Amino acid sequence: SAGTAKPFVVGHAAAAGEAPANTLAGVGASLDAGAEAMEIDVQLSSDGVPVLMH
Repeated sequence: SAGTAKPFVVGHAAAAGEAPANTLAGVGASLDAGAEAMEIDVQLSSDGVPVLMH
């Protein structure tokens, strides 16, 4: 029924309120809080290395 659905938990910027935004610490905080997904900004540096950056 509509009243028993489990909410879908998403960590915004990998738990930006609990750890620095877009960091591995934030990813860990999101997972510890039970997040099922994370919104993280990933960009490639000029030499092709992926970095988390907003």
